[in-house]
Amino acid sequence: MNRETIFITGVGSEMQGVGRLSDGRAVFVPFAIPGETVDVQIEAEKERFCTARLLDVREPSPDRVVPVCPHYGVCGGCQTQHIAYARALSLKRQKVVDALSRLGWELQKLRDQLNDAYQRVHERMRQEVGVEFVRPGRRGCRSSSQFNHM
Repeated sequence: MNRETIFITGVGSEMQGVGRLSDGRAVFVPFAIPGETVDVQIEAEKERFCTARLLDVREPSPDRVVPVCPHYGVCGGCQTQHIAYARALSLKRQKVVDALSRLGWELQKLRDQLNDAYQRVHERMRQEVGVEFVRPGRRGCRSSSQFNHM
């Protein structure tokens, strides 16, 4: 398969690095971090994207750290131990924001509702929100006794 040097610009749904090949197709690279220049070997090719194996990190991200688990990269249980914790949280948060935005959610409204709930119940540090589709184009959150449209 082909080898290429690419620049990683973002992360995919499984926290793998995403860059562009010289032909313009997206390439997904496990263990690569946005901001890095890496050498990859293409392992699977599709019409619009490829998956690749990380061969070498030419220019590492300042967020790259040594994973604490000796099994990291082998067992498949963790995807971000090679990324500094604060940066990993930021990437995960952005992944959620992007997904909700693509679904048409008004993020500021949702954030305000969650903050209001926190202000009313000061000790609450976590909130689970059940989401249901009411009908095409409408979404809502379930509460214990009623259904509120967002």
